[in-house]
Amino acid sequence: MKKRITSGWVLSFRSEEALHQAVIKLVKEEGVRWEVCAPYPCAAVRLASRHAGRAVGTGVRLWAVTGGLCGFLAVALWIYWTQFCADPLVTQGRVQGWDNWPAYVPPLFEGTLLGTGLLTAAGFLKGAVLPRWNDWAFECDFFRTDEHGDGYFILLEGGREGHSAALAAALQPEASEYIPAEGGRS
Repeated sequence: MKKRITSGWVLSFRSEEALHQAVIKLVKEEGVRWEVCAPYPCAAVRLASRHAGRAVGTGVRLWAVTGGLCGFLAVALWIYWTQFCADPLVTQGRVQGWDNWPAYVPPLFEGTLLGTGLLTAAGFLKGAVLPRWNDWAFECDFFRTDEHGDGYFILLEGGREGHSAALAAALQPEASEYIPAEGGRS
């Protein structure tokens, strides 16, 4: 598992195109650790993920299939429990059991869709390249409020002096701020 960046530069970009151009420049740099944050998986996020060896969205299909199976099995077990285990009753002249299978198709279908939808959303959120709630970048005011852009950020590891500072200036962000390792304002 890749070690997360814990301090460095927070760079804000006004548009997806500006973020994409900055990522193209960063891909060419050697020995620099960085992360991309965007409100949705755009071209810059896909390029950054390919460069890091991750594929955005590949796990979502697995989450969807797993959700569908879980939803189907949950409803099937619920039907089994209510029809055979939990004191089966004869209601309105109908005998409970698998002979009434057409009545079980809608709940099984809806349970499958519900499970698929819920776990697909969970898989998307887990696989999205979004900052964590306690991320070090939240020490930066414009990262929390997004006053300079539309949510397009690069988190660049490094200090105030040297290559990282020059690289942060060369990427031409709308705004940038350095956050030290101990957090707080610099």
